[in-house]
Amino acid sequence: MTRRGAISNAPRAATATAAVVMKWRGGNVTIKPTHTSWRDFWGAHYDLTWITDQIDRAKSIGCNAIRIIGAVNGVVAGDYTRSTYLARQQAVLDYCISQNLRYYPCGAGDYATTLTTATKDELVAHATALVGQPNIIGFDIVQEYDYWSTQNSISVATFLATTGAWYTAIKAANPALACTFSQADPTLDPTPIASYADFYDFHLYSDTVPAQFLTVNKRFIIGELGQNQAASSAARTSRYVAGAGANSRALCNGTFAWALADQSATASNQWGIFDNSGVERTDMTTTFKTYPLTRPA
Repeated sequence: MTRRGAISNAPRAATATAAVVMKWRGGNVTIKPTHTSWRDFWGAHYDLTWITDQIDRAKSIGCNAIRIIGAVNGVVAGDYTRSTYLARQQAVLDYCISQNLRYYPCGAGDYATTLTTATKDELVAHATALVGQPNIIGFDIVQEYDYWSTQNSISVATFLATTGAWYTAIKAANPALACTFSQADPTLDPTPIASYADFYDFHLYSDTVPAQFLTVNKRFIIGELGQNQAASSAARTSRYVAGAGANSRALCNGTFAWALADQSATASNQWGIFDNSGVERTDMTTTFKTYPLTRPA
């Protein structure tokens, strides 16, 4: 027995707590029903209030991150200047920072974006503008590379023959920036892009969790998860329950709901977890709000 005040040499049980880091529960800002493209969203009809209203909705349900598809093709086409585009991107980032939210930007969003040196130069300029910026999760160089390839009738191999060099140029400009090419089909083997992806970004529009979510050897984000208003309320709930299962995979860094508003007046293209007046759709958000905000380091 140790007398009061004396120091015992007996070993003590370990009390160390496992380290945790942030896990993303995020939302995708979307276009207005009146927008014709992402080029229009960032260009002639740019509306920062439309964007910040969606960001505010995300924060109201406990989200910690925002994703927005970009449109460097508008700079290439001469719709707006590089400085204007980057200033608009910076305004979004600044608002996210003010709300203590992380930002996950995408460089090339419209499927009409061309595989040109001019496109590469604008992507590098965007990545360069992110050097030293706080609250950046990563950079999706091209939205849904596999769907982009299909829409433009070229093979993934042909696509990567050009865009692999884009990845190299972007990393040279901003070595600390984690980059990827998001993938529309989450069942597609991502091995071809492995050398050009610091993490994977899979988009999930199914209740079936792809088997490769258990077998990939690289961390991944579910960059889009959603169900539309043409589906039943039960189906919308089911989609986010399935998403919770996918989100629980050991290498998953988090999930971004598609979307924070409705991009169309047509029910089959209304994906918002809020309607455009800001009313929360609880058949999706009730489950989504349970997605964890931390994960083991």
